[in-house]
Amino acid sequence: FNSGRIAFENTTFSGWTNINGATESGSSYVNMVANTDLVFSNSILGGGIRYDLKANNIIFNNSQIVIDVSKNVNQSSLNGNVTFNHSRLSVKSNAAINIGDSQTQTTLENASSLSFYNNSVANFNGTTAFNGVSYLNLNPNAQVSFNQANFNNANVTFYGIPLFGKTPDFGNSARLINFKGNTNFNQATLNLRAKNIHINFQGASTFENNSTMNLAESSQASFNTLSVEGETNFNLN
Repeated sequence: FNSGRIAFENTTFSGWTNINGATESGSSYVNMVANTDLVFSNSILGGGIRYDLKANNIIFNNSQIVIDVSKNVNQSSLNGNVTFNHSRLSVKSNAAINIGDSQTQTTLENASSLSFYNNSVANFNGTTAFNGVSYLNLNPNAQVSFNQANFNNANVTFYGIPLFGKTPDFGNSARLINFKGNTNFNQATLNLRAKNIHINFQGASTFENNSTMNLAESSQASFNTLSVEGETNFNLN
């Protein structure tokens, strides 16, 4: 698909992955380029597809995108300013996705969620803005990295992904999240609700205007440079 503006509503994409034994040798491929906006509303971008989406603005409204093609085959990419509005991104086991570049912004709002399964890889390369309520779900050995990040009047919770309706106990298996650039918390709450989540803030981190971090059992937060302005709460379980 190649056009000035592309919009899908109530649309489902489904693909096929060639699996020979335990080895994936290929998959369906979807390439979309829009000069301005690429919009998905009430739509499902299903599995079995390597997605290569490029636009000035990529917008998901009440939609879901599933990334499940093995990173050994290839990885999906979203190139542009990406907005998840009451939408879900699921990166399945052994899959990978790159989102944006150093000049773009990814925005999560209106109870959007990101889910990263075992051995998945996700790189958010621009600035990520968490607005309002958002959920991030992680299995052990998922590798998730953000560049710059802003938590503005946000309530963001990191969970372990439930199995048969119950949050599994993965023992000492760590869930790794790296914030490579500067991170700002402004009237924001960050909740780590699963054991053994390790968050590494590699840039300068600022907590201001009554922000809060809640750490679950055996979780860790490491800071390179930390500034606290105004009332801030760090709650350790």
